[in-house]
Amino acid sequence: MKNTAKTGFWLALLIFAVPAMAMAQDADIIQTPPTYVVGDTWVYDNFNSLEDAKAGINSKGNATRIVREVNDKTIIIGNPRGNRRYIYDKSLNLLESHNNEVDTFYKPLWGPIYKYPMQPGNKYDVSFSHNRPDGADNDYSATVKVHGWETVTVPAGTFKALKVEMYGYWEHLAVNSIPPQYYRADFKEIFWLAPEVKMRHVLYLYEASWGSGSRSYYESLKSYKVK
Repeated sequence: MKNTAKTGFWLALLIFAVPAMAMAQDADIIQTPPTYVVGDTWVYDNFNSLEDAKAGINSKGNATRIVREVNDKTIIIGNPRGNRRYIYDKSLNLLESHNNEVDTFYKPLWGPIYKYPMQPGNKYDVSFSHNRPDGADNDYSATVKVHGWETVTVPAGTFKALKVEMYGYWEHLAVNSIPPQYYRADFKEIFWLAPEVKMRHVLYLYEASWGSGSRSYYESLKSYKVK
């Protein structure tokens, strides 16, 4: 009789615990993309180091991104002056970018960083390319890894953010060299994406290196307005 009572107790505990565990797991999964609205705005500062970006000190400049149009297939984001235009798919993966100097087309898109459902542990390989001003293409081979949730503090506030990394290499044929030859660079991007700001990044890191040099870029969210 005692064993039966104990069995019933643990069974009841399990019945109530399993849904609670499922709810806790589901809370860490982003099932679908946010709904973007015309006027949603994010203001970013850029920096020379990740530490400066977190603290919001020694800014090198800023960029404002505003949702200009939302249709059945794409989201169009621009800047206040109207001389920059970025076209994304509905998940916010970059398809095209345009400014006064160059039009860039991503084939099939940049990334994709955004692949739903998005949850810690996701890992997948991607290949893509984009045109260059010299007429060649940059061809990318990379891996996207969703690390997990972190608490991130930047000038715009403190956010629960999903850390997503893309790392790999790109190469292009230098058509103007004699004889033509391939150049290669290794790169890494890390995005800290926050649901509170519609899965835009609140902190961003880009680092690349090649035989003759390197480049790095860091960005943090200064302010935002979403509807």
